Amino acid sequence: MKNSKRPLCQQCHYPLKTCVCHVLLPMSVPANITIIQDPSETLHAKNTARLLTLAIPSCQIVTLDGITEWPQTLIKQNQCTVVIYPSENAQPIETLYLASDMSLDEKLAGIEHIILLDGSWRKTRKLWLSYPELQQCTTLTFSNAPSTQYAIRKTTQSHSMSTLEACAYTLEQLFDSDTSVLYALLNAMQSHWQRHEPHTKTNIEDPI
Repeated sequence: MKNSKRPLCQQCHYPLKTCVCHVLLPMSVPANITIIQDPSETLHAKNTARLLTLAIPSCQIVTLDGITEWPQTLIKQNQCTVVIYPSENAQPIETLYLASDMSLDEKLAGIEHIILLDGSWRKTRKLWLSYPELQQCTTLTFSNAPSTQYAIRKTTQSHSMSTLEACAYTLEQLFDSDTSVLYALLNAMQSHWQRHEPHTKTNIEDPI
């Protein structure tokens, strides 16, 4: 978020007038979540990845620019890691367990690490192509995701979603998680922006 002289909330670190703490309820998730973020999103006030770290304390953001060396400890060898990205060989997340008789407990014990890319379509593609480590993981995409609710950032991609929405849909599909707290945070942030800047949109961060 851009530097501001406005007083900030000590918990969510948003300006007091746009504080989202009234809907903040930390949630636990059955997998580690990592957001690989393009540097241009780091200070963007409308970025939703920060909301994810508020709701999911174990969620981490790693900023990479396609040139910076890949953190070697990010993906553990014996850990089942999936990347949410619409690559050529990506499997639809909706069909991952379609023909499976796995119980919910077995699903929870399966995927241990989820990686999402945070940035514009062009910049997430650059991240994907720049790091072979991502391409070596199982890749999942969305074939039947709901339309985005994120109205304060524009996009030219009809299937675009914010990073928060992509994370929520992933958790719903993989683990049957209740992600209502994530959408509550998204709606709270949007309501502040729409109240003060009802006609302003900037580029959406992460089309999946």
